[in-house]
Amino acid sequence: MLRILWLFVCLTSFAIQADLQERNANTLTSLKRGKRYLDFTKGSRMSWRCNVKNNILNVTTIWGYGYGFRVNFPFPDKSERHRGIFKRDIFQAMTDILNGHGLDGQACLLKSFCTALLDVNSDLSDGMLYKLLKYMFT
Repeated sequence: MLRILWLFVCLTSFAIQADLQERNANTLTSLKRGKRYLDFTKGSRMSWRCNVKNNILNVTTIWGYGYGFRVNFPFPDKSERHRGIFKRDIFQAMTDILNGHGLDGQACLLKSFCTALLDVNSDLSDGMLYKLLKYMFT
């Protein structure tokens, strides 16, 4: 009788252990699934609009004036999803901004690097580009 009981306990523990191993294998496979992303079509935009209306007469809402503004935000496309921010991107953006204001952006940026290497207490540290770089990189 004791041998039968011992055999029953061994078979039960073997079945429980096999069931636990199967559950662990199932949970491990569910953790290995790939990341899912929300993709937007090229050129998709999100817009935010704010409108305000002010009544001229307190008696009726027919006579009034309103104003509003709208902001558009482009959604990122697939090429921008995994791309990080690098110093080269920041320098290119600064060059584009300076070019937009009618300056030679690359020359101004290179000159500001040379200016930044000089003594901080000198008269050259009063320039706009020096202060811009100081705010960005300190």
